[in-house]
Amino acid sequence: QLLYFQEIGRNRNEALSLLALLESSASHPLADAIVKGAANEQVCIPRNMEAKRHTLLPGEGITATVQDKQVYVGNKRLFERIGLYVSLPNEIAAAIDTYSNEGATTGFIGVEGEGIIGAFCVADKVRDEAKVVVTELTKMGIEISMLTGDLPTAAVAIGNKVGIENVKSELLPEDKLNEIRQQVAEHRSRKRCCKAKQSILVFLNIDPSSEIDGCNVQNLGTRRQCRHKKNR
Repeated sequence: QLLYFQEIGRNRNEALSLLALLESSASHPLADAIVKGAANEQVCIPRNMEAKRHTLLPGEGITATVQDKQVYVGNKRLFERIGLYVSLPNEIAAAIDTYSNEGATTGFIGVEGEGIIGAFCVADKVRDEAKVVVTELTKMGIEISMLTGDLPTAAVAIGNKVGIENVKSELLPEDKLNEIRQQVAEHRSRKRCCKAKQSILVFLNIDPSSEIDGCNVQNLGTRRQCRHKKNR
């Protein structure tokens, strides 16, 4: 659900329609929320524009060329890297921080030579049964960690909602993979050193668009036996 969108320097329809244009080609589940949010405001994807060279920026967002200008959509890390975040008005930065502290995913849209033209936040709804599942797994003695690219405040807020204490945030896809490798190594070490009746290590990827699918995981010693389901 699109909770908040604030245009900057452009009228609302222009900024939101450009955001919807880029997100309409994205595979992340939150992209659907943005496109639907625009539609709810009667803002359509512009037919006279085309997003060319649509490119994923791992751990940051997406970029594309629209009418010969580079357009970026992504998180604070991306806009700090390209030098646009510094010009964000303080009151909008404060609003974005508030939503992030409540567990929402926040982001921005910027245009080459123009700067940030919009800020948004999207709520990634936690499934009702998530906390129950986490509680049952914990009772079984299974340690659960959450690895995410979200900001620490948003990540901890989601972790608290479902009962996960070990939360690692602001991770790039390769960081997540390295963390998995480390946990696999520690798991193997415990199996060699400890006489346990049962020892289970499970990795579950619930995001069909996750960039971690593009990483090299075949040497981890795990067997990927599950197929992704489209809906969470």
